Amino acid sequence: VAEIDEIRRVQEDIHVNLLPAERAIYLELDHHLQAMDMQTTRKWRKGAESGDRVARLKEVLGSSATAEEALMKRCAHFDLSAKANSALETCEEIVGTREGQLLQCKEELVAHIKVGYTLDRMCELWTDHVDKEYATDSKHETA
Repeated sequence: VAEIDEIRRVQEDIHVNLLPAERAIYLELDHHLQAMDMQTTRKWRKGAESGDRVARLKEVLGSSATAEEALMKRCAHFDLSAKANSALETCEEIVGTREGQLLQCKEELVAHIKVGYTLDRMCELWTDHVDKEYATDSKHETA
């Protein structure tokens, strides 16, 4: 067995200025994770993995275990999925993804508003029905 002496390690911090497109990609991920409260270290409840919030978070993190790891990887390279050839392509992909998510959220909001309106209308009809029955019963009791 060969003996190896102590291996020295030196840490040297180097300030790096990202290109504008790369900085935009990093900041977009940072803001997105902050908006989701960077809740990646918390273990998800059983059955909660099917929620759209969890699915979006998993999509954003990719193979990273934590939000901090994803940010570090994003800072080191603009494309975590290795699909884009340039930072500009990654920016365009992110914009397309966010526009799709916005459209999906709008569609879900409209659907929920319609359900809410329908339930409100049903409550009004039920209240009118109960009021009429009460008025009819009151007339019979007083007569």
